[in-house]
Amino acid sequence: MGGLEPTNLFEQVVKASGLSSMFAAGAIERALVRSGVSGGRTKLGRAELERAMPTIVSTIRSFLSPEDASAAERRLRELL
Repeated sequence: MGGLEPTNLFEQVVKASGLSSMFAAGAIERALVRSGVSGGRTKLGRAELERAMPTIVSTIRSFLSPEDASAAERRLRELL
């Protein structure tokens, strides 16, 4: 994200995920689609994030160590 603060919830989720910035947006967007959340980049709200949280966390756990995934999950839950 180049040091800039995220301006919408999707960007905040991407930043909180702990995944590399080049990879995170696509991975989070795919997790949203699998959760039935459409228009994620522009229309993600707290209700949609809560519905998608299990899929997002599962996605993150596929790529991060258990410790890093747990820390990312805590950051994500703070966004709710």
